[in-house]
Amino acid sequence: MSILMLVFLSFLFSICFFIIFLIAFFYYKKFINRGKANLPFKTSQIEIKESNQIIEENNSLEEQKKAVQQRMQQIRKTEELIQSKLRDIEINSKKINSEKKQAEIKQQEIQDKQKALEKVRLILESQKEEIDRMNTHKNEFMTNMSHELKTPLNSILTLTQVLIKNKDDNLNEKQLKFLRTVYSSGKTLLSLINDVLDIAKIESGKTETFIEPIEIVAIKNEISETFYAEQITKDVSFQIEIDDNIPEIIYSDKKRLLQILRNILSNAFKFTEKGFVKFKILNQDSNLSTSNSMLSPENYIIFSIEDTGVGIEVDQQKAIFEEFVQADGTASKNFGGTGLGLAISQKLTTLLGGEIKLKSEPGKGSMFNVYLPVSRKQKEKKHSQKIQKLKKILTPQENSKYQLSEDDLQKLLKGKNIFMITKNMKYLFLFTNYMEGLKAIVNGTNNPSEGLSKLDNNPDATFVVLDEYIAKEEDYKIMTEISSNQRLENIPIVIVPQSNSTTEELLEEFSSFNVICIFPKEFEKSLILKEVSSLL
Repeated sequence: MSILMLVFLSFLFSICFFIIFLIAFFYYKKFINRGKANLPFKTSQIEIKESNQIIEENNSLEEQKKAVQQRMQQIRKTEELIQSKLRDIEINSKKINSEKKQAEIKQQEIQDKQKALEKVRLILESQKEEIDRMNTHKNEFMTNMSHELKTPLNSILTLTQVLIKNKDDNLNEKQLKFLRTVYSSGKTLLSLINDVLDIAKIESGKTETFIEPIEIVAIKNEISETFYAEQITKDVSFQIEIDDNIPEIIYSDKKRLLQILRNILSNAFKFTEKGFVKFKILNQDSNLSTSNSMLSPENYIIFSIEDTGVGIEVDQQKAIFEEFVQADGTASKNFGGTGLGLAISQKLTTLLGGEIKLKSEPGKGSMFNVYLPVSRKQKEKKHSQKIQKLKKILTPQENSKYQLSEDDLQKLLKGKNIFMITKNMKYLFLFTNYMEGLKAIVNGTNNPSEGLSKLDNNPDATFVVLDEYIAKEEDYKIMTEISSNQRLENIPIVIVPQSNSTTEELLEEFSSFNVICIFPKEFEKSLILKEVSSLL
């Protein structure tokens, strides 16, 4: 019973287990089927996602591809540009190399030319030294010959004059005529010697000038006296005319001025058989046309010589100012002369900073106009009232800062002597003209020895102006002579610069001497006024 029961229970358990298994299998299968039903949907979503990702990746790749392509295009363009630049660089490099070669060739040519020029320079220097030596010998010869010729010649002229007087009355008329011929020929020879010496001196640069006060009346009287004989012996009237507004006193080189005028007037009388010779002193010429910077209506006057002589052909008017040249070959035969007078006058006029102009017509006469720069001074009218002296006394330190007015300077400088020694004639004329306007008396020259001699005779000079080169000549010779002379050692000295040295450098250089101030290198009134103020 129990066994059956056990079997029955086992069978029942097995059936229950089988049923559970079937139920479980049913649900498992159902679950599986359901899972299979949902699987395509999930797969499609995944595929969509993957497809989207692929599309996105493709798009990204396309964009990257486009970017790469653009980049590649830019790289190609850059590469092309670089290649173009490289080609330009190569072309420029070739061009530079070509230019470099040309520059090297030119540099070599320049070096060759420099060497050639250096050789020429050395040759020219050698020739210049030779010419200078020859000129020195020539000048020495001329000087010695001048002495050797003039001494016996003067003796001959003196003795001839004594014989012509015939005090013992033992000479007949024919003998006296011969003696007069000897005397006349001797005077001509003496004049020729003097002319040749003048030319030699001018050409060697040894002709010196001395600017001094000249009275116009004195010039008139000397010219009138010099040519008095010509007025009497020739059928020629001699007229002297002076403009009303010509100053009574001018400043120039009297000796050279008279030499110029005498030479031209001598020619005027020589070549004029009848008619007149006029000597005029004119104030200005409205038709003046000149390149000479020293000539202006404010600082020049005209010495005009007009005649009714033979005249000069146009094509000969330049030639007559050359040495040993006359208007034509017959002139020297008919009228005599060496042809040096006008050459000397031209050179002396140029030396004084002026010029000569000629107007002439054959058969009608000639007019020589001598334009000369001069400093002017009118004679002072006497005033009954006395001008009081300035009461303010300045120390040197105050003087350097204090500038007097022109009126004050005029009061202080009136009648004072100022000396100027310089080779710069333009500066000399401008300074003289300005100082004379302030009523001072300026004694100017380009000859240091002559200037020093005149200065020694005027130890009361207010100050002396020297140009830098003259002050330095022969190891400061003139400066030393002024400083070592007890009469002159306290005279203030002013330097006119010629080099590019500064004022401080010049004051330092001349510190051993009584140099008070430095004038401007180029003439300028305001600066001159300031420096002169510091001297007074």
